Amino acid sequence: MNKQAIVLAAAVALAAAATGWAVDRVQTTAREKPMVMGKILSITPQQIEIELLSSGGATRQIPVNEIKGVMFEDEPGGLFQARKAVADGEYGDALDKLEKLTPAESSRRDIATEIEYFKAYCRAELALSGNGDITEAGGGMLAFAKAHETSYHYLQACELVGNLLVAKGAYSQAEPYYHKLAEAPWPDYKMRAGIAMGRALLAQGKAAEAARAFDTVIASEASGDLAEAQRMAAKVGKARTMAAGSQVDEAIRILQNIIANADADNEELHALAYNALGTALRKARKPQEALLAFLHVDLLYSSNPEAHAEALANLEQLFTELHKAEHAKRVRATLEQRYHNSRWATGR
Repeated sequence: MNKQAIVLAAAVALAAAATGWAVDRVQTTAREKPMVMGKILSITPQQIEIELLSSGGATRQIPVNEIKGVMFEDEPGGLFQARKAVADGEYGDALDKLEKLTPAESSRRDIATEIEYFKAYCRAELALSGNGDITEAGGGMLAFAKAHETSYHYLQACELVGNLLVAKGAYSQAEPYYHKLAEAPWPDYKMRAGIAMGRALLAQGKAAEAARAFDTVIASEASGDLAEAQRMAAKVGKARTMAAGSQVDEAIRILQNIIANADADNEELHALAYNALGTALRKARKPQEALLAFLHVDLLYSSNPEAHAEALANLEQLFTELHKAEHAKRVRATLEQRYHNSRWATGR
């Protein structure tokens, strides 16, 4: 959930409290009227059904791939604050807030499930950024997925289990969880699964197989903003495979074009693209240009922990190559302080 959505949700919560009506809120990806208010009737891994506020009993089914966040009536303030911290990438702060919530504050089953999910989510993100135990976080997220197969978070939980297994190097074990994502009924989720598989293959050094996975996503005929976002991410992945081979100049051209045309609000895509560009420029033996690419991530897109750690690791090496020892030392200190257990800090 982005910051604008959080502000809007707070305003809606105040309005709902004034009406005295039991109101749940679902924040969607819709550009117009993104907030849906009413009473949640059912939740599945594919959709949330909600009885609309002041609609005479009319209901709406909201697909999970269009849901950015859910705020439940009577949920504790600590959960709202934790979601805000998550939106800001402050996973440790969010986890602290969640840990302070008592059972009495989560008597509604949906709220208790929400708290449990975000605890597992924060631990997973911390582990992936090098600030937690990968095995422990993976076990926690897997436990959530097994216990809550009807949650609207289920598919994202499966994806995170896969990501944690890839981070651990257990590539074959990750595949079944990505396949669950691929079985979702929406093209953008199928594309997400293809990208995840491509990245896992790339991590194993299987550039040709990874390229085929990314090509499948790029060739998808799915339309709309959600699908296009996945297609752009796949193009970044494909460019990485090209840079890993002999098409470095073409990879650089593609990545520069992606950066020039990407939505300014899509910080994750910019972070991924600049890191891929920096890697390609390093291979092209253009250290000064590579330095600038990685600095973009450090200075502008550091909210993505994995991408930021990768950028810092490369900056340390580049500063060392350029005989700027003090700069390299400062970058190394930041890397070890913020992402001390990450593969980028440990060299695993």
